[in-house]
Order: sequence, then C-alpha cells, then structure tokens
Amino acid sequence: MKKVLFVVLPILLTGVLVSCSKHEEETKMISSSEVSFSGHDKKMLKIAADSVKIMLVNTNKENDEWEVRAIISLQNTMAWSEFPMSEKNAGKRASHYFEPSMGNIDITYLDSNGSDIELSLSPDWDKLKSILSSDEIVTEDVLIKHRLWSKSYENAKDIFDKVTKLSLSNMELSKVTVVQHSSSSSSYDAYEKAYDKAMDEYEKAYDKAMDEYEKAMDQASSFGF
Repeated sequence: MKKVLFVVLPILLTGVLVSCSKHEEETKMISSSEVSFSGHDKKMLKIAADSVKIMLVNTNKENDEWEVRAIISLQNTMAWSEFPMSEKNAGKRASHYFEPSMGNIDITYLDSNGSDIELSLSPDWDKLKSILSSDEIVTEDVLIKHRLWSKSYENAKDIFDKVTKLSLSNMELSKVTVVQHSSSSSSYDAYEKAYDKAMDEYEKAYDKAMDEYEKAMDQASSFGF
C-alpha cells in the first residue's frame, strides 16, 4: 500500500502544477512616442526611456487572477526647490501654493485606434511624489497597476493584446489654498494683489520657458544630439 501511495502522490502533485501553470505571463514593449501627457503641469515630468514595458501578470496563482501592468521610466524636469510656487518659495503672503503630487492623474490603456480599453489604473503614488519632490533631477521606474481588482486570464489577456498606447491626463500639481486672516490695512490688501499678480506672471513666464526648452530639445534631437 505504501508503494502505491508513493507512486500516486507525485502524479497528483504533477497534475496540480500543470493546472496552475496552464497560462504564462507575458511582456511587451511599446514606444514612448505612444505615451501621451496632458494637463497644466505635464511638463514637470518626461519619459526617460525609449519604451514602456507592458506586462500580463498572474497576481494570484491560487485563484488564477491576472492584471495588465506597466512600468514607465519618469524623470522630473526641474528641482522642486526651484519651483516658484512651492510652499517655501511662494512665501507667507501667497494665497495658494502647490505640493509635489498629482493626486488627480488619470491613466488609461488605449488600443491602436486611440480608444479606451482600461480606465481603472493608478501609479505608485509614493514613487511619483518622490520624483516630483526631489531637489535633484532623478529618474525612477514607476509601476502602474489596476486600482480595484484583478481579472480573469481571458479578460486580462484581451487587454494585453489590444493595448498599444498609454494616456496620462489631468497632470496637475495639488493646489493648497491658504486661508488669509482678515485685515483692515489697505496697504496689506494692495501688497497681496501685487504679489498674486507677480506670481501669475512668473507662472506664465515659466510655462513659456518650458515651451522654448522643449522646442530646443526637439530641434537638438532632430540634428542627432
């Protein structure tokens, strides 16, 4: 009887292993040119690689649950200490300032026609904040995954096969409004208005400078630099 058990047990274990590995994880690369950024502060980040990795991942082998994840290499375009509207640089009299986070960012997988095929995606928030808040130019690989739940293999595989583009929208820094104490001083009110106007002009100048920098980089790339 013991000999029979010893023979049967390996066969059963082999059957379990085969049934758990009937589907294989996959990876593919899509060009970084197929990734679009949109939002007021989209120029705070750029892609630091030629491609983005798309992965079909078995997240729970016991229940056969799957996800389509992505890894995108992101780089900040300026040190946070240089950002004029940070809490430190805006000053105590500012009506608002910005934090180094993009809590409303939307990430979507798109097919070859540009149609949405997966909406419930989110980045590694801590990694994204780490990039934006750095006082040096840094590059980090940011994981993108499902917000809610995993899918069956068939559903995840269908998304994996279709995804050819990636969209990052609502790229806006988190705004903090400062509650100002009431003051009867007309000079204080005048100062505040002048300060706000100056900061608005600074933001516009910054946007213009970033546009010119981007054009210069594109031109340099076209010449092979």
